[in-house]
Amino acid sequence: MNDDEAEDFLKKSLTRKELLQDRAVTAELLNELTHLPLAIAQAVAYLNAIQISLRVYLSLLRNTEQDTISLLSREFRDKTRYNNSNHSKNAVAATWLVSFNHIRRSNAIAADLLAFMSCIEHKAISRSMLPMVEPEKSMVHAKGTLCAYAFVTRQGDSELYDMHRLVHLATKVWLGEHGATKELNEKAAVHLAEIFLSDNYTNRAICREYFPHAFRCLRNTRTLDIEARYGLCMAVGRSLQVDGRIGEAAVWLSECFLWRQGHFSEEHPSRLASQHALAIAYKADGQVKEAVELLEQVVGI
Repeated sequence: MNDDEAEDFLKKSLTRKELLQDRAVTAELLNELTHLPLAIAQAVAYLNAIQISLRVYLSLLRNTEQDTISLLSREFRDKTRYNNSNHSKNAVAATWLVSFNHIRRSNAIAADLLAFMSCIEHKAISRSMLPMVEPEKSMVHAKGTLCAYAFVTRQGDSELYDMHRLVHLATKVWLGEHGATKELNEKAAVHLAEIFLSDNYTNRAICREYFPHAFRCLRNTRTLDIEARYGLCMAVGRSLQVDGRIGEAAVWLSECFLWRQGHFSEEHPSRLASQHALAIAYKADGQVKEAVELLEQVVGI
């Protein structure tokens, strides 16, 4: 954006227009944000939510942890096609970090939701797949907080939410730097398996909304030797089979069975369940010999 476009965007987005009376501070802030729409949007979201002046916000930006900003900026460069200057990357990282730090202090539920969202795809996040929050008004407040700070946006009047890819990446990087990635990915795998293994797994429309997020979680956990991952493999495989994607179903069910075969005894219920599910998928896929062998083993036990 040029100077005029950036100032116009700021003016239209800011609820308290009186903050713009000091033209010099306004210009200074826009320069700090490098006239970048995402950085301006995040700054405006914070200013609309928190009653502070532009000068105070400028001070927050300039005093935010520089090591973290540098780390986020490097990740923006290395893991995206984000080709703006280093200063632009710093502006996005700084505005994100100022808002994120405030959310962590003021709304732990919103911070937890954001952490969960960083473990799945950043687009088309369904309300129904989010972790349970009680009472409902706490969930409403948490979602509202994330939208107010421009971390997520709602798709029209639907219950689908999107995160900007840089917000998604920034959250992942921060959590990784603080040693939370493994635990969060394991929790996400457990939660996704639970919602797939509910009655939803026979609902094709719901499963098709969930599949991209489950696949992302499975990719995130591919190096982890944890039972939660293979519970999700089982859940996804069953749902894919219901959806008629038999070949894909067999791949995930096989991965589940092989892991459980190596970790559980022959008579363990989870191992037998995965073996039976794989046999059914093989039969549906025309691999009758393999299906019979697996079923004979189950019956023999």
